[in-house]
Amino acid sequence: MLGEPFIKIAAASFIVSTPSGGDKIVAYVILVVEVGREYEVLRKLLEMDVVSEAHVVYGEFDVITKLEVRNLEELEEAVMNIRRIPGVIRSSTLISA
Repeated sequence: MLGEPFIKIAAASFIVSTPSGGDKIVAYVILVVEVGREYEVLRKLLEMDVVSEAHVVYGEFDVITKLEVRNLEELEEAVMNIRRIPGVIRSSTLISA
């Protein structure tokens, strides 16, 4: 592999420190957003208390965010709020095992 060309891609990442108290449900929400609105959506995500990480990524999806919630009702509310952010086209939610 020595001497072979490679591609290095850097993505913007922000990690928000949250206190960990008790058992929490961890979920990842991956988003497709309107072209050019990735960082606008990222800023809105970082304003949410349940968001512990948010990253602009390259590929099929544009933004991935990590949520830490107390229960499924809080997860549902958070996902609905994320889907209402202007610029969000589509979301997919994955709950950590």
